[in-house]
Amino acid sequence: MGYGLTPKQLGQKYGLGRAVNWNKDIDWGNDKTKLIPRVEYLDEQAINNISSLTNGISRIAGNSKEITESLKLFLQAILGEYEIIYKHHNPQRGRVYQVISSVNPVESNSKEYRFTVIGITAPPNIVAGAFGISIIFIGSWFIVYFLWRKELQS
Repeated sequence: MGYGLTPKQLGQKYGLGRAVNWNKDIDWGNDKTKLIPRVEYLDEQAINNISSLTNGISRIAGNSKEITESLKLFLQAILGEYEIIYKHHNPQRGRVYQVISSVNPVESNSKEYRFTVIGITAPPNIVAGAFGISIIFIGSWFIVYFLWRKELQS
């Protein structure tokens, strides 16, 4: 999206009666006799070429109403194309969380979500301890089983 006046609008602004030509009418820093400062020139053709090469859309907006309409068009075009992902550092199963997305100055409505299936949330030392105790109990069962089996065979 380009912000500014199209070459045709710029020509009207400066009373040229035609679209601005970047070779003839724009001051690129070395010719102060040219009427139009380079900061006002918006290369409409370059924006259209980029849009065409990327299979996108292009719009040029010169005022706040046009920008609003262009942004609505862009947002509709990318709807469903992007996904915002947030990874919680320590989620708790069953707890209700509130999420609000904001891009200044716009803020979404609050939405609730709940973790229903999550991975390990305990600290690593507790997980390792529980795993070790489980191995000891399983190992103890096999020792008892083999002793019992040996008793039955004799």
